[in-house]
Amino acid sequence: DVIRDTRPSAAVLSRREVPNPVGVHRVVRKAVQSCGAFLFFISQGVLDDDYCMSQLRWAIQARRTIVLVMETDSRRGAVSMQDFLSEVPEDVTAVFRNNIAIPWYQEKGFRSVSVKSILKRANLAESHEDELDKLNRVKREMTSIFMRAEHPTTCFDIIQDRSLTLWIVIFWGGLAQFKSKRAQQIYNILFNFSFWLCGAMCAVNLLYKDMPYHVFPTDVLTAYVHLPACQSWVVWRRFVSSSGCEELLS
Repeated sequence: DVIRDTRPSAAVLSRREVPNPVGVHRVVRKAVQSCGAFLFFISQGVLDDDYCMSQLRWAIQARRTIVLVMETDSRRGAVSMQDFLSEVPEDVTAVFRNNIAIPWYQEKGFRSVSVKSILKRANLAESHEDELDKLNRVKREMTSIFMRAEHPTTCFDIIQDRSLTLWIVIFWGGLAQFKSKRAQQIYNILFNFSFWLCGAMCAVNLLYKDMPYHVFPTDVLTAYVHLPACQSWVVWRRFVSSSGCEELLS
């Protein structure tokens, strides 16, 4: 019931919900063989329960994920693992030798740890509520970081603050962002001047054929590539400066 309450979307079939008549034998076997994970609860007398052992063998034959859970309260049938292993039938010994049993605690605070371990071992995805909680927690942490004056406020600032190499690439690529409008204008003018000076020299060199001239088609392409490169730069700068991008990155 605890696992069912924790993951309402998971289909859980417990031993006490399954009657023992022969009529349901085939249905239970099919359920065990098609389940995502089979939970085997280790407690006193479970090895003497033919029905439980039959289900365990069905799960082994079907190569199901087997999750071992061990009772820890002696009042509720806890047994020593050493004594338990000495009584395990030989045909199922490997399951208990190769898997670590998850302790089951009755105390509510400790029980949640057991449930989380069981769900993880059973490969059950986290609930929608858990995912939302994680996303909200990450959002709050990021907001607290970005709102501090001494910390960067966008991913570009973070990159430039943490990596000198990437800062150089961004700066010389004409993509640097400055908080000062005047500094940004000067930077854009200098970048465009040097960029188009390079393009003009490539175009003029088609006539003079001076170094680093190679062949005419290659040098024409070298001069021409400045046009689409400039268009890409303009589009990218416009996007980076847009309010939508600022909201996305901060």
